[in-house]
Amino acid sequence: MDYVNSKLNEFCKYVKNKKVALIGLDVSNVSLLDFFHNVGSYVTVFDNREIDEIDKSVTDKLVNYNFQFSFGKNYLSKLSGFDIIFRSPNCRVDLPEIVAELDRGAILTSEIEMLIELAPRKSYCCIWK
Repeated sequence: MDYVNSKLNEFCKYVKNKKVALIGLDVSNVSLLDFFHNVGSYVTVFDNREIDEIDKSVTDKLVNYNFQFSFGKNYLSKLSGFDIIFRSPNCRVDLPEIVAELDRGAILTSEIEMLIELAPRKSYCCIWK
């Protein structure tokens, strides 16, 4: 019998046709490109590096998936109107552009936070005291 992750299925339905921002495109968020493409989200990628500093295989994927992107010094200037924002760990949550989106009603999360939330599990285990 195959296991069905109902939380993941619900999340996939929720993000279909939603506007998703990915802030930071290095180790974090790269795996989300395929995921959001496959579920049919509208994705814009933001990174403070210039486009030539980002791995070409990643930028090729952005073009092939027809994702929007904003790179360089003013990379967050187009962060507006998103339903969900995924930030990399080194992205500060108190940046004015992010705060404005949160005040407007966007959800702020991260790849790791969603993995923990959506991973199949029977119970939580706390190993620290």
